[in-house]
Amino acid sequence: MALTRLENSLCVVGFEEGETQRNHVEMAKDLVGPDKRLQMKSVVVTSPDSLVNIPPSKILLMFVDYNERNLIIEEAEDGIRRRTLDVLIKSGAEVIVVYCWELSSKNLEEGYLYAPKLGSVSKVPRLIELSRKNSVYSIYKQFKQHQKSAYQRKLKELQEFIK
Repeated sequence: MALTRLENSLCVVGFEEGETQRNHVEMAKDLVGPDKRLQMKSVVVTSPDSLVNIPPSKILLMFVDYNERNLIIEEAEDGIRRRTLDVLIKSGAEVIVVYCWELSSKNLEEGYLYAPKLGSVSKVPRLIELSRKNSVYSIYKQFKQHQKSAYQRKLKELQEFIK
């Protein structure tokens, strides 16, 4: 994705076609609520070649599904999630990472946007930076009300950006 003028849209970025991506879009709709300022788009990244298909959206929600090691992005520099996150960050858009199907997030306490047990958030520089901006979430099946509120606060902060 080249640095181009960003459009008033929100893009759900996922890594698996079909039902998985449809679930991510539904989760994103739940997070966004009735806000119609941003057109919703969806893209699935399956290889480095498909990175060019990411639209120049002002808000990019990168959905990563649970894995046994709780790795939100791979350790290897050439991992597809890591490369995708790098492209998203370089775009100049507001990037939010959502780690889904994480069981302890079912009981996520008020004040936490992601499960405290997710060690990679405090070890991986890209995730550290995003978490400082309240841009890392973990969920089980749906967002908690306090996560939705945090997202709405973020949108208020970005009001000039998403006119």
